[in-house]
Amino acid sequence: MAFTTIPDVISKSEEFLVWMLVFPIVGFWGLQLEGVFSGATEAKSIRDSIALALIVFLGALGLFVPLYQNHGLWLALVEFSLCRSFFLSLFVPKLTRQKFY
Repeated sequence: MAFTTIPDVISKSEEFLVWMLVFPIVGFWGLQLEGVFSGATEAKSIRDSIALALIVFLGALGLFVPLYQNHGLWLALVEFSLCRSFFLSLFVPKLTRQKFY
């Protein structure tokens, strides 16, 4: 491993490797949309989408962490990222109308 030679740390990191692979895949869409909205100077849409995603995240946190411990935390984080992407995508038609028509 590149960061440590401690066997316990390596073993534990391998347990959560799948989450480290999944997160960038589900996170890129929201980050890309955030860049579009930032460039269009539409911070309100970013704020609103993150606020909605936070509500979902807190619910997922309360539900999944007691059931799955750290895997539940990762699941809630992935769900937050997906929700942020989804909610921000709902603002795209409005942005398109405002900026291009």
